[in-house]
Amino acid sequence: MPDGNLPAPNTAIDAKFLRFDEIERSTLNPRKHFDPAKIDALAASIASSGLLHNLVVRVHPTKAGKYELIAGESRHRAIEKLIAAKKKPADTRWPANVVKMDDKQALTVAIVENIQRQDLAPWEEAEGFKKFVGWKMLPREIGAQINKTERYVQLRLALIDKLTPKVQTALREGRISLEHARELTKAPAKRQDSILERIVPPGKKIDDPDEAFDYNDIVTAEQLKAELRRDCVPARVALFDPKLYKGKATVDPDDGETFFEDPDEFAKLQKAAIEAKGKELTKAWPGGVEFVGDHDYDAEELAKGELPYPWKKASKETIAAGKAAALFGAHDGKFVVVTGVVKEGAERAAPSSPVAGAKAAKAANAPTPIKPEEIPFGAAREALVVRTHALQTAVAADVNHAKRIVILGLLGQSAIARIKSGHRDAMGFSGKSVTTPEIESALKGFAKIGLNEEAGEVRLWQAIAALAPNQLDRLFAFLVASNVSVESHYARDCWPDDGELAIARSVKANPEHTFEIDDAFLGKLKKGQLLRIVADLKLEGDPRFAKGADALTGTVIRKIILDAGDRLKGYVPVWCRFVPEAEMKAALKATPKIDPAEAKKTIAKAVVAVAKEKPAATPKATAKPKPAPKPKAKAPAKAKSKSKGK
Repeated sequence: MPDGNLPAPNTAIDAKFLRFDEIERSTLNPRKHFDPAKIDALAASIASSGLLHNLVVRVHPTKAGKYELIAGESRHRAIEKLIAAKKKPADTRWPANVVKMDDKQALTVAIVENIQRQDLAPWEEAEGFKKFVGWKMLPREIGAQINKTERYVQLRLALIDKLTPKVQTALREGRISLEHARELTKAPAKRQDSILERIVPPGKKIDDPDEAFDYNDIVTAEQLKAELRRDCVPARVALFDPKLYKGKATVDPDDGETFFEDPDEFAKLQKAAIEAKGKELTKAWPGGVEFVGDHDYDAEELAKGELPYPWKKASKETIAAGKAAALFGAHDGKFVVVTGVVKEGAERAAPSSPVAGAKAAKAANAPTPIKPEEIPFGAAREALVVRTHALQTAVAADVNHAKRIVILGLLGQSAIARIKSGHRDAMGFSGKSVTTPEIESALKGFAKIGLNEEAGEVRLWQAIAALAPNQLDRLFAFLVASNVSVESHYARDCWPDDGELAIARSVKANPEHTFEIDDAFLGKLKKGQLLRIVADLKLEGDPRFAKGADALTGTVIRKIILDAGDRLKGYVPVWCRFVPEAEMKAALKATPKIDPAEAKKTIAKAVVAVAKEKPAATPKATAKPKPAPKPKAKAPAKAKSKSKGK
């Protein structure tokens, strides 16, 4: 039998030569699509070289005198073309192997032949497997028949059992890939059809899939998976017994993870679990109990004792007095609890005597005065811009931060965010916006799809309503972030207040991610701030400080800082960081003294290094390469010629 890898029939093969009209194609063959170009090429091959592989047929079960094709439909179609083109007579007889098979065996042969030749489309395989299921065969048994795993059969059957007709049609027409289809089998029917139009057809050139995803298009199967999971809640984050959940749940067949499809049911059970934990903790910690959400603070860090502002560890006296509190958070479905804490300022030690009390009061009311002139206007404004960019970047990265900022503003606290159209700079002055370039670029991208103020209310609303959930979240976060800034009532007062510090710590704003020292920034600083940077970066060893800092101009000091190279990476001056006012003022109170001795040490080391290299250069200086004295040796000959002339 030429098709030697096919399942053996239950009787011996009978070779015959049959006319084309004696053979009828089988309805059992799962393959429905045949490439016309490949059929033409096969017809040309048969015309020149003959039929190299016999057809496989069985006696037709219902038509007398006819045979039913089991394997070789492509060859049969090519023969049909040759007869239609009159390149072969209609009564030509073609070699065929006649086998005795039942329907199950015939279907198995058809599927295996096509799988071996990689001619069968996934949905055609699925339809063939479905016929096996109709004969009461299990996926494991089907897999054994065709030498495939049970999982392979299950995934193919899901294309028919779990995909909507609309999605199945898209798969057949090539508008979605097999990988897309597999992800859609995990989604509810309504969700499948609603998300289908967002999938970019395979083969369409997309320069940046991630950017396309930002604008509502789904390119990869991973993007589709992420989008479908947005509608569900992973069961692993539940703080309650999963058995209490009565809503619909699905299991991802790839990783086995369970997802709750009813977010309202989940939220109700989660809230009840948190409240129960709070009541349990309150019995032992009457000073108060507070829940720290995952987005407010990382529960893993909370477990390490790293407390969110304004919390700190309580003193033994406070704990003994029963005034300490407890914090608890949730991480990956588990409670994280930290006890014995108190808010900053909540515990104040009573003075031991009237005199001590007076001294304490005097110390508390006598902060070190800092003159506004010590922080130049440009430097103070730049500090606000740096911290603004850090806050904007953090808020834009997490839509939940953006939601909290909006709530804060709606509750009347607008020092950080003013929810209005347009932008303002970091101190409320008109002029150039200080929104980060990344956020500006993202907003321009949204403007291209009609999301801009010039669109008009109706068109603008239509554009907003058309956004997918992930797009809506991103746009919301970017818009809120673009209106976030730190402000100052006095131009040179760049000290962060308690509210700014609390928000910065909560959203984990870090100026190191957005700030870079350049000449423009340094040009706004006075010599005192420049020397502060020199001291922070330990640049006092630069040879240019050999005669002391007083001997150098601000221009030279700026050049020394810019020459620091890698030392500048990650460095942020103290007045640009989110640090308490007292700490910032203490750092700026005195101009650091730059000791010339450090520079002299550097110079001395350089001299020693040069001296070590000097012996290597000595041989070049003592060699006698020049025949300079030779011209002088000719002098007597010159005198002799003079005497002759006389």
